[in-house]
Amino acid sequence: QYPLLKQMLQPVYVIADNKISTYNGSAFTAFTSTTSPTGTPGGAITGTVTYTTTPDNPPVDAGTYAITPGGISVAAPSDQHGYRVEFVNGTLTINPAVLTTTITGSLIGSVSKVYDGTSTITGLTNANFELTGWVPGDGATVTKTEGTITDGPNASVSATRPVTVTLALSDYVATGGTNLSNYTLPASVSGNIGQITPKTVTLSATKTY
Repeated sequence: QYPLLKQMLQPVYVIADNKISTYNGSAFTAFTSTTSPTGTPGGAITGTVTYTTTPDNPPVDAGTYAITPGGISVAAPSDQHGYRVEFVNGTLTINPAVLTTTITGSLIGSVSKVYDGTSTITGLTNANFELTGWVPGDGATVTKTEGTITDGPNASVSATRPVTVTLALSDYVATGGTNLSNYTLPASVSGNIGQITPKTVTLSATKTY
């Protein structure tokens, strides 16, 4: 008995479901699929759905991946069942993790300056930046050393003046094998860590005889 022509066979579609996840440092594995039409007679289709992704398999980093299902076939003899299997790809989107960052008042050295009429302050170190939200094993240092005292340029006795630092991607240096594209990094951070001390003025006098 000759098999039916492929175009005459009843299609059974195995459709990979679209997925959205957030980067967590581990490979995404929660794939599912939908079979259409439902109600295919038992025994006509055999196997377990498998999934591969491109461009990376398994998918770990933030990005967009094509999900390709497989592993299902028509049970032999296929010509007795009248079915064919068609696979439909899905899409996996892994969004960057959101990183929350603050500047703390725990300092190494000093972030104070003598009054100079400006609100710019220098001397920040990486220890002034507290970065939270990394997945285990990931991290970065901050190289920016300059910020702005946001309540004005005048001197005061307070050592807790508000400071804001504007950050660009180039101000971050990844540690270990960290891929910074997996994170949404803050564009600015703030904290009450600044001080402007008074400027010493020297008074001199001359006398004419």
